[in-house]
Amino acid sequence: VEDLCNSSEPLIYGGISATGLDMVALRAFDLMGVDFLPILGYDGRGAARVAFEQGEINLDYQTSSGFIKNVTPLVEEGSAVPLFAFGILDASGNIATDPVFSDLPNAREAIEACGGATSGADYEGFKAAFTAGFAAQKNLWVHGDAPADKIADLTAAAQMTIKDPEFQAIANDLLG
Repeated sequence: VEDLCNSSEPLIYGGISATGLDMVALRAFDLMGVDFLPILGYDGRGAARVAFEQGEINLDYQTSSGFIKNVTPLVEEGSAVPLFAFGILDASGNIATDPVFSDLPNAREAIEACGGATSGADYEGFKAAFTAGFAAQKNLWVHGDAPADKIADLTAAAQMTIKDPEFQAIANDLLG
């Protein structure tokens, strides 16, 4: 991470939109004090990864599943270097290490490693975007007037799915 903070090489980030999930990466790099050029408008994370592979950009992020499936081979061959994982929220609402990528620093640690502040309005804004973009996505919800027994059925089904060994094997292969 320190090499990223002190890079003398031009850094070019490839993303989709400044108002989407890329906001989290863009804000993290800003808080780290990284001098980079954002190139936005790619048609998805896969397209940005291809741009990385072709040398059009040299900064990218991928979802956990995309990283495991598509970037891990690049890391193994030496053409990509993982710098940090954004992380997860702990029980106190702080950014903590992602257990899928426990060997990597989280975004808060990366910001600190570059001398950036992890308090104040800028960091709280970053954390709000992080929470909305990463910690609170892929949720299931129903209308407030949904019958209580149907909500209980959905909750029970979700809990059964999480505990199902077949699902766990598939989820581990796909998500880590």
